[in-house]
Amino acid sequence: MVNRWGEKMIEKGKISSSQFAILVTMFTIGSAAMLIPTLLTLEIKQDAWIGAVFGVIFGLLFVSLYSSLGKKNGEYTLVESCEKLLGKWIGKPLSFLYIFYFLSLTAALLRQLGDFMTTQIMPNTPLQAIILLATAVMIYGTRLGLESLARTAQLIFPWLILFFILIIIATMPNIDWQKIQPVYEHGTLSIMRAGYIFLGIPFLDFVIFLMIFPYVNDQSAAKKAFLTGTVVGGLIIVIITALSILIFGHYLTSVNFFAPYVLAKKITIGNFPARIEAVFGGIWFIGTIIKITVCFYASVLGFAQCLHFRDYRFLIMPFAIIAVVLSILMFPNIVFFYYVALNIWTSYSLVFGVFLPFLLLIISIFRKRV
Repeated sequence: MVNRWGEKMIEKGKISSSQFAILVTMFTIGSAAMLIPTLLTLEIKQDAWIGAVFGVIFGLLFVSLYSSLGKKNGEYTLVESCEKLLGKWIGKPLSFLYIFYFLSLTAALLRQLGDFMTTQIMPNTPLQAIILLATAVMIYGTRLGLESLARTAQLIFPWLILFFILIIIATMPNIDWQKIQPVYEHGTLSIMRAGYIFLGIPFLDFVIFLMIFPYVNDQSAAKKAFLTGTVVGGLIIVIITALSILIFGHYLTSVNFFAPYVLAKKITIGNFPARIEAVFGGIWFIGTIIKITVCFYASVLGFAQCLHFRDYRFLIMPFAIIAVVLSILMFPNIVFFYYVALNIWTSYSLVFGVFLPFLLLIISIFRKRV
C-alpha cells in the first residue's frame, strides 16, 4: 500500500468509520471515567457535572480542528505531516516531541491502571506486576496491528454500554437530588476552569488519532465518526460524574480516587450487594488497555515513520521497556499522579493538542492556496 507520493505505508490495515468512532469513545472513557469525577469535584464540588458539560463542548471544538487537519493531509499521519509541511530540519524534531508525548501518555495510563488494581482489587499485588501484565497485553495488541485492535474494541463496546446502563438503573434508588444543589454555585469562571481540566483529559489527547486518521476506510465519514465518538464518550463521563455526586455527594466523590468503581459497589439485588464491581473493574481494565495500546501504537508507528523504517514491530520491546520505566519514575505515588492530572497535564497537552496542530493547519491551508 502506497500514498499519493508513491511511498510505502508501514501500516497496511484499514478500519471502518464505525470502528473509528468506537475507538474514540473508548479512548474518551478509558481513563477519564475514573479520573474526572474526582478532579472536577475537587475543583467545583457539586457543580462538577456542569464543568464536564463545558469540557465536552470545548472538546468538540478541538475535534473539529483535528478533523480538518486530518482531512487536509488525508494520506499522512501526524508525524508524516510534520515533516511534509515543516521540512526535515523542523518537522523531524517536532515529530520526536510528539512521539515522546505519546509515550509519556502511555506511561501515565499504565501507572493509573496499576494504581487502580493495587488499591481497589488486588491490594497485596506489587504495582510492578500489574504494570508488567498490562504491558504484555499492550505489546500483544500492538503486534497484531490496528485492524485487530479496532475489532477488539468493537467486540467489547456493546458490553461496556450494557453495563453502563445497568449501573444507571441499579443506582437510581440511591439518588439524592439535594446533593447536587445549589446548582451553579461556583460561577462561570470556576466552572470553565473545571472544563479546562476536563479538556486536557482526554480531549487534547485526541491529537493522537491523527496517527490513525489516514487508515479510516471512508475519509468523508471520518469527521462525523470522530465527533460521534466524542459526544458519546463525553456524555458517559458527564452522567458518571453526575451520578457520583447524586449518590455520594461532592465530598466523598472528591476523596475517592476511583469513585465510579465505588459506585458499582452500590448495586444491589434485593437487599443484598450484587458484588459486580469486579466485573465493572474488569471491563474498565480492558477499555483502558485499549486506550494504552492506541497510545503505544502511535508512538512506535510514529518513530518508524520518522526514521523511514519498513516496519514498526521491532521497536515494540525497547519502547515497552521505556514506557514501564517512565510509568514508575514519572509518578512516585497516586497522590502525585492526581496532582499532575489536576495542575499540570492540561497545560502540557496544550502545546501538542492546540498550538502545534493549529500551526500545521494554517501552514497546510497556506501551501494548498499557493
